[in-house]
Amino acid sequence: MTLRIEIILLILGTGPLLILFLISGLGFIDIGNAVGLGIVAFLIFILQ
Repeated sequence: MTLRIEIILLILGTGPLLILFLISGLGFIDIGNAVGLGIVAFLIFILQ
């Protein structure tokens, strides 16, 4: 039971970061510079 909860929390915790990397890979945002990393950090904070 505990392992199931931990896996769910892992998926929910890393989901926003993986989504943003996917969006970056598609070319919608550029996270290759400092401004892009700031946007990613802000969006991860908001999506959590």
